[in-house]
Amino acid sequence: MLEYRRFHVFQWVLCLALWLFFGFDLQAADRASGDFGFSVGMDYSSGDYGLAKETDMLYLPLSLTYERFPWRSTLTLSHLRITGPGGVIGGGDGSVIVGESGKGSGSGGGGGPGGGKRGLSTEQGLGDIVASLSYALDSLWNLPVALDLTGKVKFATADAEKGLGTGENDYVLQFDIADNYDRFTPFATL
Repeated sequence: MLEYRRFHVFQWVLCLALWLFFGFDLQAADRASGDFGFSVGMDYSSGDYGLAKETDMLYLPLSLTYERFPWRSTLTLSHLRITGPGGVIGGGDGSVIVGESGKGSGSGGGGGPGGGKRGLSTEQGLGDIVASLSYALDSLWNLPVALDLTGKVKFATADAEKGLGTGENDYVLQFDIADNYDRFTPFATL
């Protein structure tokens, strides 16, 4: 248990150090060599996901981006809070994965953290870290639409025992296409 707490503290210290390094030194970066970006967000979702009771999930991502056309790299750190009967697991990017009942965000009886609603429990902590690298393919062929090739790696940093993640690394290769029509931009991912 002590070893787990040390690792957990190390994760938060690492996240804070990255935030301080990238968040406060953006103006000092040489803009001619590329653009740094920093964004925070929030996603709240709620649903029964085919289970007997509703599950509520709060996803708070922090993204650090470096872009030098045609390349773009992003590192996303997140905090998750899941309240429900169990069986719903955080997917690493704010999405949910429905697993077996009894797995996921616990199956507490109302006396633990998040108590109050019988049969529900609350788990929270660091989510999975997601790194991505994109290349703008439209730069090669002077296409009239934006076409990106993106590779993503989800590192299993979320606590699988708490149902905050799967405990597995994931790898994704995707194509994104978008085009502007006045104020409307249709977008698709394959």
